[in-house]
Amino acid sequence: MNENINNPNTGNDALNTRILEIKRRAYGNFHRYIRQLYEASRLEQTNKDKKFIDMLKDNIKLIIDEKYNTNIEIEIEDAFRNLDSSDKEKLIDTATEITIALITKYLSLSELETRLLERHLTMHGFKKLSRGLTYDIISDNESMELHVPTTFFENSGVAIESYKKGLAILARKLQEDPTLQNIKKICGHSSLVQKKRLIMEQLGFELDYEEIDGLRKPTGHASISREKLIALYGKDEEK
Repeated sequence: MNENINNPNTGNDALNTRILEIKRRAYGNFHRYIRQLYEASRLEQTNKDKKFIDMLKDNIKLIIDEKYNTNIEIEIEDAFRNLDSSDKEKLIDTATEITIALITKYLSLSELETRLLERHLTMHGFKKLSRGLTYDIISDNESMELHVPTTFFENSGVAIESYKKGLAILARKLQEDPTLQNIKKICGHSSLVQKKRLIMEQLGFELDYEEIDGLRKPTGHASISREKLIALYGKDEEK
């Protein structure tokens, strides 16, 4: 990755490039989470708008951690000062924009990726396989769900290699970890499955399709059997 893009201490051009990169890779993730914050703030009996802004501050503080300061709070408050509080979508969009702008200002892409991964694992109890893959066990104890954390891969080739590495590690775990002996199917469900259909199929996954307006389109759900995953990737994991 270009050093200037990954360095939070460079000029405005590099900062804007990092902001665009984060928006490209993770805008939807941030927007969905901030919508959840907004909905949670509506549960308050009074001062709902203040609660939303306070929750937003806390969220940014968790990510930036030791770099958080009073100037950040001022920037957040200024961003909302003249907004119509009844315009829900504008509030959520503004909160998403200011969140991305501030974390990009204080963190490099590599720092941000590391902190988002830590949060991804801690909040949901997921387990890491590789830079690009995590997993958890579905409640039936016979299925496993794969997750793709927010990452800033240099290119698609690096991303695919990370997925393959994660699947190879998983194949090894399925063969050696007694707590995974009942796993029969490995699943994934996200917009990434729809957008990267060919990559998912190349990795060995079977996609579910539905017919929409006469066209066959992927639903966003993909799966692979335990046996097939081990056959494809069991030999690739380094001993």
